[in-house]
Amino acid sequence: MECELIKQGFEQGCCHVFDAREGQFRKACEATLKYEQGIPYRLIHAVLLSRPEQYLSIYLPVRL
Repeated sequence: MECELIKQGFEQGCCHVFDAREGQFRKACEATLKYEQGIPYRLIHAVLLSRPEQYLSIYLPVRL
């Protein structure tokens, strides 16, 4: 999968996350996406905007 940020002209960030289901690091855009009957779904459990640091945390459900 080609990085969507790079395709849009942005720098690729540090986007590798540990996928506990597979036991390895993967790109966040791949690890947080699943398909059911050809329809893509994001696997996001919660989102938190931290202040005053202004960074976004995205939490995924972990099922081992």
